[in-house]
Amino acid sequence: MNDVEFRNKLVAAYDIAKKQVIGDTFKKLRMEFFCKNYFPDPEWSVGPFETDESLTYTKTEQIPDPTGIGWRSGFIFNPSLLVENDTLYLFYRAAVKKESLCSRIGLAVYNEGEGWKDCGCNPLIYPTEDDEILTIDDPKVYRANGKYSMFYNGGYYPDRDTAEKYGKKTDEVCVNVKLAVSEDKLHWEKKGVVVPLEISRLWAKGAVIPRDGEGNAVKINGEYYMFLSEGCGGRQYVGFSKDMENWTFRQIDYLLPTGNVNIIHEVACCIVTGADKFVLDYFYSDKEGAYHAGQALYSISDPFRQTDTHVGGSLAWGGLSVYKGKWIFPQGWNSPDDKEEMYFYTCPLKK
Repeated sequence: MNDVEFRNKLVAAYDIAKKQVIGDTFKKLRMEFFCKNYFPDPEWSVGPFETDESLTYTKTEQIPDPTGIGWRSGFIFNPSLLVENDTLYLFYRAAVKKESLCSRIGLAVYNEGEGWKDCGCNPLIYPTEDDEILTIDDPKVYRANGKYSMFYNGGYYPDRDTAEKYGKKTDEVCVNVKLAVSEDKLHWEKKGVVVPLEISRLWAKGAVIPRDGEGNAVKINGEYYMFLSEGCGGRQYVGFSKDMENWTFRQIDYLLPTGNVNIIHEVACCIVTGADKFVLDYFYSDKEGAYHAGQALYSISDPFRQTDTHVGGSLAWGGLSVYKGKWIFPQGWNSPDDKEEMYFYTCPLKK
């Protein structure tokens, strides 16, 4: 694809995003319902959460558009947060509108006494490759091996041969899990597709890697794990890596519906809460069709067998961090249509 063809496809993707109609499901999502309602509150769970209004981020500057197509954002959400020396680094998805295609990834930085500042390097990630021409979504940022790894979703339309091979249509949106790495959180090098098409079957999302409160990816049994939960032909997979860049995958049913859980839609994050335990935070619908957040408990010595579950969770797609003695995560779902805002939710650490 030459530069003119690539630009024309970017323009077409932008036009589609501006015309997208957001369904009632996403219009009604309210963080308070998911993260404040725990039934009950088991000792091992993370939460419930309260809003910290002092940290609200309001985006006031448009991200520059290196593609030159006139792109503008209107909604920010599904972020990933890193905390370093009490400085907050907010990596967010900037979309044309809520849950639309044609997103980019931006960064804002918070220091106490100074407030929020937009990063001069924005956009950190924007479409430059064929398999991300429709959108770049939902950053998940981890610190590992002396650098930073950002896993993100790249959206595209498949070519005819690929579509036929995996039973898709050429006008059907497909999604790859992709990786970019950085030494300084500001400048990112794209590394390409992480989940092979034979595993993703042209749709994979949610590169959920066990992460501690400082944003470090945590090895289990000497390897990094990646929990894939959406796509992959409707089956759960776990990825294994020594270096966060090269991955192999095995089909493992690590999260099973229990109680009133009907459909598990996606695992949001993996929270390492102790020397021998971690929690998967996930999005599901019950047998009456209502949406919920849930959490499941695991031991590091037996990492693919849930030992307990409960209703209530963060749905923190980019993971949870520890800030000033509390768990913290941001989300923009509650932002009004005419504002680009991110709200922060916290809960005390449990002993």
